[in-house]
Amino acid sequence: MQLNTHSLHHTCRRFLTLTAAVVLSVFQTVAQQRFNMRAIADTGLPLIVVETIGGEEPSCDYVYAPPGSMGASITNVTKVPGRVQMIVDGAVVFDSGDYVKDESGMTIRMRGNWSAFMDKHPFKIKLEKKGDMLRRGDQRFADKNWVLLCDYPFSLCPMVGNKLAELCRAEWQPQGQYVNLVINDDYRGMYYLVETVRRNKDCRMDVDKNTGYITELDPYWWNEPLHFTTLLTTDSPSVRYTLKYPDPEDITEAQLNWIREKTDHMEHSLLDGTYPGTIDVESWVRWILAHDILGTKDAEGSNLYLTLYDNAENTKFKLGPLWDFDTIFMTPGEWSRLHGKMLFPWYWGDANGLFTHTYYAVFDQVKDWIFDEMISWLKAYGVSSEARAIDRSILYDGMRWDDGYISVGQRVNEAIQWFQNRKQWMTEQCELERNAIRPIVHPLPSSGKTYDLNGRQVARPHTKGIYLQQGRKVVVKP
Repeated sequence: MQLNTHSLHHTCRRFLTLTAAVVLSVFQTVAQQRFNMRAIADTGLPLIVVETIGGEEPSCDYVYAPPGSMGASITNVTKVPGRVQMIVDGAVVFDSGDYVKDESGMTIRMRGNWSAFMDKHPFKIKLEKKGDMLRRGDQRFADKNWVLLCDYPFSLCPMVGNKLAELCRAEWQPQGQYVNLVINDDYRGMYYLVETVRRNKDCRMDVDKNTGYITELDPYWWNEPLHFTTLLTTDSPSVRYTLKYPDPEDITEAQLNWIREKTDHMEHSLLDGTYPGTIDVESWVRWILAHDILGTKDAEGSNLYLTLYDNAENTKFKLGPLWDFDTIFMTPGEWSRLHGKMLFPWYWGDANGLFTHTYYAVFDQVKDWIFDEMISWLKAYGVSSEARAIDRSILYDGMRWDDGYISVGQRVNEAIQWFQNRKQWMTEQCELERNAIRPIVHPLPSSGKTYDLNGRQVARPHTKGIYLQQGRKVVVKP
């Protein structure tokens, strides 16, 4: 039989063409299934659907810290108006309505610092009319401000961190839940919908509307419209205090001076041991204890919020809530890096001793149950219907962002192992340290200058007292 090469060539060409068409059809089918809204809604997680006016996308510019400071962030952030709905089991359970300024709808913008540099952006939603996007059936929870955190790759850390903070009796801790997000018919992945750190007299931070303050010791101060320095931050460009409440545009010069002086006085009290008159010691202890149990690695960007509920003379600074759990479970065999932060009395030697002893006392109260409680909660969560819904959603999220699959079960097992090990390590470490308490005095950034404890620069420490000289604590005896 003679081989007809022309016919063979034609046949091969036709076969390859048909094969390419079949492959293309398969890929198109997979793509349609991958981001089919019905399939994503059927995962079991709430579906957040955002539709912006004209299909406009939130945008921003990226900016890096000035010399001497740290980090990277975003600026020129656009707030895009539109509508947001939440769909559960095919039913719309939350609807902001179409955008009408001050009446209905919402605006959405990008948020975050380093996290905003990822392809999967975090977002902030601001409702024009208060509502509870977590659907708790109580109007007190209605608020305008909500955040969509990436938690990318999936870690379960925001939920675990919030639960541990609650068990440590944080006064208020933001609540949240996992959701799937669609913006303008484009599936954006799985997010953690959570309350923001805001004043809300009914259910968040009940600071007085006219005389209360929420400040943050903030490494991203250089990207904020208003910030102030104090004794401990004057010579360090890494952190300043910024305002969460009141808004920078609403605060007067007199108010800013008052909160600066109040904060400065509080910092002096950390140095000379009079801090029981300026800080709510237990709230500070429970905040740092939670971070120590969680093993937080980030020491600068972990959102250290200081709150004064009013401007009464005897009102004390409270610390909290905990926020940002991106770096938990990262300090095995060590304290959290926040443990040695300059804002805690033991950083300066704890001249009073109350803070150190309160820490050990609170740990003694919780050590026999808090680790086991977290483990029990994790085991129950790992087999819950929500966990199964997250597992299904992770598949779509992974396809959207070309990322691997990490199951809830894997994250639960990792967290359980952490709390088992952490219980033993912290119990042993506290026993060692409480029996050998030694002052640990860290250098105050001072450019070689000498200060008294009122923050006044002095030429030489002659009179009796405690001074800070070239970053060291100096005691002058009579």
